[in-house]
Amino acid sequence: MDNQVLIASGKPIDERVLQSAAAGFGEEGLESKVLIYSSREQLLEAVRHANYLLVRNDVVDREFLDAAEELKMVVRLGSGTDNINVDYATSRGIEVTNTPDANSASVAEMVIGLMVYFARNLANPQQNYIGFELAGKTLGIHGFGHVGKKLAKRALGMDMRVVASDINPDYETAIRYGVESVKPEELYRQCHIISVHVPLVRAPPNASTVGLVNYNLMSSIFRDGILINTARPEVVNHEDLIVRMMENPRFRYAVECHNADTEGFKERHGLRGFDGRLLVLPKMCSQTAEAHLGAFYEAIRIVSRHYASNGKSDPARFLGH
Repeated sequence: MDNQVLIASGKPIDERVLQSAAAGFGEEGLESKVLIYSSREQLLEAVRHANYLLVRNDVVDREFLDAAEELKMVVRLGSGTDNINVDYATSRGIEVTNTPDANSASVAEMVIGLMVYFARNLANPQQNYIGFELAGKTLGIHGFGHVGKKLAKRALGMDMRVVASDINPDYETAIRYGVESVKPEELYRQCHIISVHVPLVRAPPNASTVGLVNYNLMSSIFRDGILINTARPEVVNHEDLIVRMMENPRFRYAVECHNADTEGFKERHGLRGFDGRLLVLPKMCSQTAEAHLGAFYEAIRIVSRHYASNGKSDPARFLGH
């Protein structure tokens, strides 16, 4: 049989979402199994006979792929694929794709909330604190992809000015959204708030996004600047961030880390002592029922198309952010 779908997660998944997913796969002639695993051994055993694998942030490394003897495709439920060894999977003839748009609205809404959090000093609410409105301020979006576009629409609806920068600028789309497209250096110079949405790329060196947001960029933001990173922690140079936060006591930063260990994240990156100006979130920005359901619906579409074509799907992979 070549119709076995494994939905694997180290964290619970809403039962209503799983029921909808099972029904959707069943209508397409696919059999789905859910594994909420507590050990790696469980996962390696379960994946042995899976043809299609759906994961969220779970690590799919070389050992995992070697154990998956009949695997044809890995679908990452969300944006990015940095938790998957894409190169090795491809060498094994395993397709890798994702659902980059499914959680974009949830992340964009979280960014709006984080802007309000800092603008109104919600970390330390005081009756006499004078905050500021977002209307009339300039938001810079570094990475104008799925999330960036959703964020732009919401920010414009709040009467903000929006500028964006992307490695592959699409000027026509930017104009259609009412957004000005600029280079990264200019983006940071113009903005009160920067929201980062670039994918994590580790290689090759000339295309790596590790530490992309460095001191030069951070020091260009307005003195009362706010930097929000809901992409991946690694795209911001945290050594440079510490320098900037120490020399500018009005600079603020929010980041979503890879797991629930926010205190450990602060400790590893030397980010203690910035209370009220630093917010480290657990992996939660895309955690809404709507985002989960949307990701599964998109995964059903991707897998059923591949299955119906006997594995001869379009070789172009989503791999969006």
